[in-house]
Amino acid sequence: MGSWKPLLPFRRRPLIEWSVRNALELCERVILVTGYRGAELEALFRSWTGVELVENPRWERGMFSSIKAGVDRVTSERFFIALADMPLIRPEVYRALAERPGWEAARPTYQGQKGHPVLLARSLIDRITALDDSQSMAAALRGARLLELPLDDRFVVCDLDTPGDYEELSRQ
Repeated sequence: MGSWKPLLPFRRRPLIEWSVRNALELCERVILVTGYRGAELEALFRSWTGVELVENPRWERGMFSSIKAGVDRVTSERFFIALADMPLIRPEVYRALAERPGWEAARPTYQGQKGHPVLLARSLIDRITALDDSQSMAAALRGARLLELPLDDRFVVCDLDTPGDYEELSRQ
């Protein structure tokens, strides 16, 4: 990207604020896992109600190590895993997933593409934490009862990986 994504300006706020705000519309708490430049995120979210910051000392090992650090703090029966670089996931997407109980995991899709956030049952935590940091959520979901919910919302698959992605989403 050339710049650190979480603090990129997006609609007059840091990009990560949008991701957290949208989640807090439905969720009573967001567990925000930090690592690289964690002190900056701590300063940004220190006073936010409903945001719990968790440091991942193994952040260099990749995203799954951060997921493992975060699930260790889950207290609810179901929880979402969402990405910081997806600022346009609307609260309605969280709600649509939450309204479909009976699954171990649920995720939105858009035109056949797997999206985010992913809603997980607490029963999957042991499976997640038992996996090596080099694994992925796909490995954790293998064999789980999974609902893939088709939505007409392209933003469930739009993350910011390139400057072009950032420019395009900034125009939305």
